[in-house]
Amino acid sequence: MGNRAIARLLGSGGTPPAVRMPSSKRGGGPRPTAQVQRQEEGEAASPQTDEEARAAFEQGRGAYEAGRYEEALRHFEAATQAPGLNPSRMPDLIWNMALARARLGDIDGAMTEAMTCGQYNPALASQLIQQIENMAAQQSGVQEQAPAAAPQTDEEAHAEFEQGRGAYEAGRYEEALRHFEAATQAPGLDPSRMPDLIWNMAQARARLGDIDGAMTEAMTYGQYNPAQASQLIEQIENVSAERERGQEQAPAAAPQTDEEARAEFDQGRGAYDAGRYEEALRHFEAAAQAPGLAPSRMPDLIWNLAHTKARLGDRENALTEAMTYGQYRPNEALTESLQMIFNASEAEVPPSAD
Repeated sequence: MGNRAIARLLGSGGTPPAVRMPSSKRGGGPRPTAQVQRQEEGEAASPQTDEEARAAFEQGRGAYEAGRYEEALRHFEAATQAPGLNPSRMPDLIWNMALARARLGDIDGAMTEAMTCGQYNPALASQLIQQIENMAAQQSGVQEQAPAAAPQTDEEAHAEFEQGRGAYEAGRYEEALRHFEAATQAPGLDPSRMPDLIWNMAQARARLGDIDGAMTEAMTYGQYNPAQASQLIEQIENVSAERERGQEQAPAAAPQTDEEARAEFDQGRGAYDAGRYEEALRHFEAAAQAPGLAPSRMPDLIWNLAHTKARLGDRENALTEAMTYGQYRPNEALTESLQMIFNASEAEVPPSAD
């Protein structure tokens, strides 16, 4: 992180509230608490300390990302009730409770949370309201779309196939695959149509990045038409190579707005949790340099920069980040957390042969 970026954010004055709490996944955070241990043993003890509240938050985030929104909401609400909760964590908790309520269809409750969020950060509240409205519109659209009846006759299967072809040509590969698969299930399907359906399912899977699934379809296609199976395999391989070239293209433009910085941060968290620490570091550093970055996000960025550098073995710079972090949140033991990573790394080094 550039010194100028740190100086710019530190110069804003005060200790900004956290917008997203630092993650403790993969050993990157504080030691497991008694609260976490009790929960692992099946006991639903309410969090009491700030550390336990933070653990509850992380459990909530994991449940939310897995689509378990009721469970996520329970964890977020429990964290807000912890007597020792650091007040700076409240905006992020409210933000996540609002999104969980919206996902559960409780739009009124989500909007109420957004109003509360506005008491902490009016700018964030407007972003939150926009997200809730988008979710409400999406849910309304899903409710208004009655599922189409599954095709039964050969004629209906052919119509489903044609819809799939149209979706494929328009680049809507998931939709195309659904139509092709539905056509194959039609009881009255003319068996002579099956090879074309399998061919197109293979192509759609390849476009979606499911190369293994596409190859499996190609093997099935070979049972109908061995002469052309090699051609299908070659096309799948070409799509795979094309996707790889696309991934190797020049990196995306640097984030400029606070929203883009937050998206960059989330990509960094995903890379970190997957063990891709160099990639994570690039995302965190890019987010820290965004001109429109909200200063309140910087503590979490520094936290994650420190842990990522520690994972990469850059002890000196990790500890430098920890010193900077202490100017924001002096009571959180980041250095102790980093030391756990250093100790683990040293333990993995094989002994000398001497």
